[in-house]
Amino acid sequence: MGLTQTHLLILLQEARRRPLQGSILTLGIQEVTMSFDTLSTLARQHDFPLVDVYPLELSSNSNHALQGYLSHLSFFKLLGFQEEKTVDASPYEGCDLVHDLNVRPLPDAYRNAFDAVVDAGTMEHVFNIPNVFSNIFDALKIGGRIIHTLPTSNFVDHGFYSFSPTLFSDFYRANQFEINRLEVMLYTEDPRDPVFFHPYRPGSFQTYSAGQLGRGLCGTVCIATKTAKSTCNQTPQQHYYTG
Repeated sequence: MGLTQTHLLILLQEARRRPLQGSILTLGIQEVTMSFDTLSTLARQHDFPLVDVYPLELSSNSNHALQGYLSHLSFFKLLGFQEEKTVDASPYEGCDLVHDLNVRPLPDAYRNAFDAVVDAGTMEHVFNIPNVFSNIFDALKIGGRIIHTLPTSNFVDHGFYSFSPTLFSDFYRANQFEINRLEVMLYTEDPRDPVFFHPYRPGSFQTYSAGQLGRGLCGTVCIATKTAKSTCNQTPQQHYYTG
């Protein structure tokens, strides 16, 4: 999993809607593929004041560190979060919590504890999707938000799944989350190429469902906020077919 310039753009756009602060849990260890100079340039372009962080940490990946890429901890602190925790199924990369997201529940210390959960390409690698949603619900405080950026099309064998945006629309509505952003993004693997974001409504991409999305990559961006009424145990029906 990695945090690219596209992920930074999404986070900067979200920060303009509502500041990034407090504690964050990332699903998986996120490798940052940008330097401080790149991050600060993009932040200036979006009129976003970075937090003063000293000293800056470089990536624990030696090849990335040689390119000046930031650590995930410094990355999130620069954006405004005071604390970051990481959860992974394996201790290999040094996560804070070893926990298989196929399994529920999280330890008590990680329940109702986070202002944000970031899923920047983890859910597709976990077989039991309902339990991932439940673990996200458990981790978030009331008022906390989940930020998904996940594959939708042209990612064969990248994970177990590629996701249609209707999954997030229907699950979070059925479980009374507030959906703040739900878009389909079209992009390429070249970070110099533009990224196009298209608002999603159930059925709005129906005419593109049979091979009409082009040759690039397609992903889903979903940001949703846990409310006092939110649950995680309501099984959604696909809205497009409920009439």
